[in-house]
Amino acid sequence: MIKEIELTPTVNLEREMSTQKYYSYYIVISGIVIFLLFILQTKFVLGQDLQLTQFFIPLILTVLSAVLLNKLKSSYSQLEKLVGTDPLTGLCNRRSLEKNISMCIENYKRYGVKFSVLMFDIDNFKNINDTYGHPQGDRILVEISDILKLNSRITDCCARWGGEEFIILLPNSDINGALTKAENLRILIESTVSSPAKITCSFGVSDFYKDDDSIDNIIMRADQALYQAKYMGKNRVEFMDAA
Repeated sequence: MIKEIELTPTVNLEREMSTQKYYSYYIVISGIVIFLLFILQTKFVLGQDLQLTQFFIPLILTVLSAVLLNKLKSSYSQLEKLVGTDPLTGLCNRRSLEKNISMCIENYKRYGVKFSVLMFDIDNFKNINDTYGHPQGDRILVEISDILKLNSRITDCCARWGGEEFIILLPNSDINGALTKAENLRILIESTVSSPAKITCSFGVSDFYKDDDSIDNIIMRADQALYQAKYMGKNRVEFMDAA
């Protein structure tokens, strides 16, 4: 916010029977002076001219401060988005996902709004990197990320958890809705991703329980369900409840 825009007389200098007075106009945003302008009043300046100056300069600076504030807000918003985005895929990163899960936990505790998490990774991804090279692996990661973006609700948070592992946060979705979502994505990825080798993914699904006390609980169950899907032969969906 704009904290203050002030007009303050400062230094008085006397030279040869004439008085020179400096007026300083400055903008302070969040306690930081970001613009400073000095106006020099001399005996040659008529009183009316000085009154006009004292009226118009603060008005001009008020407009200028609004422009600067909008620029600062825009820059901050862009920086915040950059900090919370995975640079390769354009999905949310771990930091951003954890922030969104924390908000879902608060909504659950206050309003009882359920949410679910699905975790998945690309089967045999190391073999793809080793055989076809990391650029091919990166291309596959980007293609799968694009599939997630095109097939998710605006309220969903799709994140690259690390390496070839992804997590999707599904607000206002129970375990059945999350299982359906995971199965649809599994089929879509298997049938559409272009690669020299067949691309499949294994999914683990969990939802939040009232006795959960942190993000770690739901992530751990989704991870255990993913491990179960790998153990059961890969390219499948499994879920884990709190029991």
